[in-house]
Amino acid sequence: MKIMKKTWTLLLSLVMVLAMSVTTFAADSTLKIKTTAGHTYKVYQILTGDVTTGDNGTKKLSNLGKGSSVTSNATAQEILNALKDKKDNELGDAAYEYVKGGKEVATISGDGSEKTVTIPTGYYIVTDEVTGETKDTVSRYMVDVVGPTEMTPKTSTTPDIDKKIIDTDANQALDDSKKTDTAAIGDTINYEVTGKVPDYKGYKYYYYVLNDTLSKGLTLDKDSFVVTVGGKPLTKDTDYYVYTTTNQDGTTSFKLAFENIKNFEVGADISVKYNATVNENAVIGKDPNTNTVKLEYSNNPNSSERGDKEPGIPGDKVPTGETPDRVTKTYVTELKLLKVDEQGNKLTGAEFTLTGENLQTIKFTTGQAFVENENGTYWKLKDGTYTTDDPNTEGMDQSKYENTTKKYKKETVITSQTADAGSKKVTAFVDENGQIQFTGLNAGKYTLTETVVPKGYNKIDPIEFTISATQDGSTTLVGGNITWSSDNHDITYSDGVFGIKVTNKSGSTLPSTGGIGTTIFYIIGGVLMLGAAVLLITKKRMSAR
Repeated sequence: MKIMKKTWTLLLSLVMVLAMSVTTFAADSTLKIKTTAGHTYKVYQILTGDVTTGDNGTKKLSNLGKGSSVTSNATAQEILNALKDKKDNELGDAAYEYVKGGKEVATISGDGSEKTVTIPTGYYIVTDEVTGETKDTVSRYMVDVVGPTEMTPKTSTTPDIDKKIIDTDANQALDDSKKTDTAAIGDTINYEVTGKVPDYKGYKYYYYVLNDTLSKGLTLDKDSFVVTVGGKPLTKDTDYYVYTTTNQDGTTSFKLAFENIKNFEVGADISVKYNATVNENAVIGKDPNTNTVKLEYSNNPNSSERGDKEPGIPGDKVPTGETPDRVTKTYVTELKLLKVDEQGNKLTGAEFTLTGENLQTIKFTTGQAFVENENGTYWKLKDGTYTTDDPNTEGMDQSKYENTTKKYKKETVITSQTADAGSKKVTAFVDENGQIQFTGLNAGKYTLTETVVPKGYNKIDPIEFTISATQDGSTTLVGGNITWSSDNHDITYSDGVFGIKVTNKSGSTLPSTGGIGTTIFYIIGGVLMLGAAVLLITKKRMSAR
């Protein structure tokens, strides 16, 4: 890195020996800057001056005055006195305080090329700022312009990170960027944040901190962190620190800070993996459960002394920058069931079992369930159904009952049920309004089975359906939106959730099997009997002769 400037100590010495100069004149000159794409360079005049050329041809500035960008009430001499003992890495920031809020004499937009501006001779502060999605001042420089001057800012490319969802058997990210997926309540979401060790040359200490926030529908697994740099596993509380906060709005935030990123080779790969579980506070339907991360990093090599608030966390006076947010989205849906008869009247007394390959935990926002209660009026049968027939009544077959002393009461409850690991199913009764909400579904294949039928009605056939999801609008920063769909035309879709109306038909009484079928047998039998009697009488008369 090359900056054409003299130290203020040398400057002050030269000012003190102006009498030795032989030629003095004021003129315009040029400042050439080797720019970086995405950076903006602002040039502020702090001191004016005439160019003086000594006997040996060396040019210096004399007759110094307050520059056009200065906003301080300090005189030129007071500015000189305040800055003369500043170290190189402090000089730019200290001098900037005198022009802060002032008008720049030139502004240069960086594109990677060398750009030149014409400005009067004097002393200048040049700020190097990152434009676009970040809002940082990377560095501030003091430059003396006594003739054609060149400078190469010592800033490196702004560090960046990426975040993605790691595919699992149940949860498949829906785009190559892997910013979006679908999940069930109870599912574990695996995340990975990646980056590279930044160019820390010129920095005494370099802060590198991940700031992550999980929405209230996601529960952070604090013990799941796996951090590597250059493929080498790091040790928590030695190589890095994790600070976790539960926020008032139910979200969870954490900061992951490196003890010293300068311990690693510039450009080495950084990987931070961790998990979160979709919980019962998850947003359902068309809106996502988000996980947002951004990187906070050192951005001024001239002010890079370590000043921790906590180990690895920069204090309030430490200059840092931030990357744009990276956001992943996880979507969850539900199925609302309505039980009716042929006339559309709501039915109660029906129980349904939902079976699915991706079932985890289902939240029943409404529904009925049998709860053990000593004052209950139900008993549980071995087939899993319930009856009001008291097994202790004389003549009852007690072998059909699961337990002859345990009673149950049917109640409307708000509860959750974890799917059986083997059968992958959950079961619930419809409520007094004939409804069940199976809340917390992932995409996948499902079967809905009526396991208890209302008295006087026929059982329906099992209903099979598949829930699918498609993604739209993915970007490199933020995950896309989800549209859900089903392959069963009886299932409706609205605002990110599904609905189905299940109709029971009343039981039928078969017609009597009497009528002509039996009557004709009676007639034939009567004729045969009459014929037999005639034959018998005729035979006896003939015998009497």
